[in-house]
Amino acid sequence: MNKSKTILIFGAAGVFFGSVLLCRCISLDPPAQSFILTTDILRRDFIAECSLSATELPPTYQEIILPEDGSSEVYESYLLLQDKQRLPLSEYAGQKAVIWTYTLSDNPAYRAELICTPEGLLLGAMCYDCTRFDLMYPMIT
Repeated sequence: MNKSKTILIFGAAGVFFGSVLLCRCISLDPPAQSFILTTDILRRDFIAECSLSATELPPTYQEIILPEDGSSEVYESYLLLQDKQRLPLSEYAGQKAVIWTYTLSDNPAYRAELICTPEGLLLGAMCYDCTRFDLMYPMIT
């Protein structure tokens, strides 16, 4: 009889601790997405996978150093947009990056912007209307 109680207690403890561990794992944030876009073709394919179409115009690019902090409301909203898409932009503060900007076919006033490390890791992605730079839209939905 004493052996049965011991087994029951250990079984109940196992169920309890297993449930706690499961709940904890479920509540963790999902890992950042990882896209390596080292060529124009890969970047255009990524844009197409996001149900967008870039024109044949060559993209513009700019080498930058990512801000160390959210010094403006616009950059703060940009970081939030990347976090929602599970892209790791905020993890690369203060580091070199390249902004690739593509004109979209459906509306020439719209742009797709991809921020990548110099090695091609996608850090941020968004669309915007050139007439309203403050309005940003996610590419990954």
